[in-house]
Amino acid sequence: MARPIVLVFQEFAQVNVTPDVPDLNCLLVGPAYHIQDYLDDKAASQSAADYGTLNAGLNVATYVAPLIATDAVTIAEPPGNPTGALLDPTSVTVYFDAARVEISADLTTGAAVTATGNSNVVTGAGGTTFITDGVKAGDWIIIQDPANPGTVDDLVKRVLAVDSETVLRTTTNFDDPNTCLYRVERDVSNIEVDSSFVTITSNQIVVGGGVTTMLTGEVTARTITYADVYVQYRSLRQNLRGTLTSISSNTDITTNLGKIDARNPLAGVAYAALQNTTTALQVFGVSSDNLAGHNECQDFVEARKDVYAIVPITETLGIITSWQTTVEQLASVTVAEATGVPQKFRVIIGAQDIPTEKILSGPFTAAGSHLSISAALPGTPIVAADDINVFVDTAATFVTAGVRAGDTLVIANDATREGNYTVAEVYDETRLRTTTAFPGATGTSAQYYIIRGTGTPVSGTTFTGGTLTAVTDLATADGTVTGIAGHVGQVLRITTANPVTNVGDWLIEALAGAGPPATWTLADTAAGVIVDSTAVAGSVFAPIMAVTTPRAATTRRCFRRIRNNAATFQTDLVIAGDFLQVPNP
Repeated sequence: MARPIVLVFQEFAQVNVTPDVPDLNCLLVGPAYHIQDYLDDKAASQSAADYGTLNAGLNVATYVAPLIATDAVTIAEPPGNPTGALLDPTSVTVYFDAARVEISADLTTGAAVTATGNSNVVTGAGGTTFITDGVKAGDWIIIQDPANPGTVDDLVKRVLAVDSETVLRTTTNFDDPNTCLYRVERDVSNIEVDSSFVTITSNQIVVGGGVTTMLTGEVTARTITYADVYVQYRSLRQNLRGTLTSISSNTDITTNLGKIDARNPLAGVAYAALQNTTTALQVFGVSSDNLAGHNECQDFVEARKDVYAIVPITETLGIITSWQTTVEQLASVTVAEATGVPQKFRVIIGAQDIPTEKILSGPFTAAGSHLSISAALPGTPIVAADDINVFVDTAATFVTAGVRAGDTLVIANDATREGNYTVAEVYDETRLRTTTAFPGATGTSAQYYIIRGTGTPVSGTTFTGGTLTAVTDLATADGTVTGIAGHVGQVLRITTANPVTNVGDWLIEALAGAGPPATWTLADTAAGVIVDSTAVAGSVFAPIMAVTTPRAATTRRCFRRIRNNAATFQTDLVIAGDFLQVPNP
């Protein structure tokens, strides 16, 4: 008799899984930092001490904002810092908020005050410049109490309007004496204090006086007279040493280790590890992020039997090697026999920083390396045709102008180097290399064009018409077209002796004269002349750059060979594209 098929299943309405602590734990060892961010933890990061005194204290006439080279605020311990945590000085940034900057002031002569309705008119003494100083509606004006100067708080009023350089109005009125000392200030928020004003000694932070800030749209720094002080920082926690803390959830991480952040390595690694396991982890916070801190942890866990996989959170090879030595000794039969301590088997999981470059050959520090500009033996200077091919103009903008390989560099008024040179490579804004050499050793100055041509260049006296592009706006009407001596098919240039009048294309009917090396002259120089019907097409060139007045354009040697008799470049597998590092001798 066939047996019936029975399917039994159970459905869970809700599943709660509590990870078991394994018998052999994974231990993460590294630094845990308390992190205080200005905006995220603003209330907790505020210092108890303020910078300066709000509203200039009891007497505007005698108040002076914190002076430069003085200690304005001394913070003995960063606000909110856990007990014993060590401040990381590189992480400290001081911010000011609810700050005041001085806009204008008269602390000697004073201003006349006249009540007009619900506001007062404040008229400054001679030389007052409210508008120039930048006083605006909404600013604060702190005025010495007319009735009892220096004995009660100064009056603090809002500026309603600025009528002129010497007159402003307040939003509410008050007693109106003839001479009233005042200071005008403006609210400013979220100011990052320059690090030059901040001094850090151990956990103590000192903010110096004389702090200034730039207001939006202004170019002159304003003096800060008052501010609430906030400190953004991180500090190395010391309360996670000497114990192993169990972590099984993100809540455990934030509760025990702090923010999950790249600035907090132990918390960040614990978070990543939890995504790849269903069991709890153990963590140990080192007292210092160095070998000494890890050695302390090694001493602590040596006697424990519940630790197996250890992950030191470091890329320092010395620390990883120290851990390796420790666990090898714990597993050593020889050590166990000698000390009577039972063997313990553990594994270290560590990694160095991934290298991005490798030294293939060298370094060669002894004498014997030679730079050579040709194939000659080291030390034999030779000026050869292919040695001098770097063109330099310190006022040029080759990259911005779009100069590229294949363009033509035309040198026009340097007798030694007149001619066309093809651009091989643009190094930067001021330097390019050509495919052929410049005659001679070095150059001085030259007129030149860089062109990208279309069509057939002008050649000899066979030219009967075409288009010439003028590249500068010069003064007189007649022009002379000059060929480049010794070359056929060169681009024409405008001489400064008899220039044309407008930038743009000039249509030429014909050229008279023998041509290179002599000059052509325009047969018809009338503006807007129509090209002759028999003109030869193809003399159109698009100038990319042109210099019609001499600049400091020089050529210089381009060193392309290095020789060292002690080197083994091929054996070291040096290939094209590798970087050669040559220190300044």
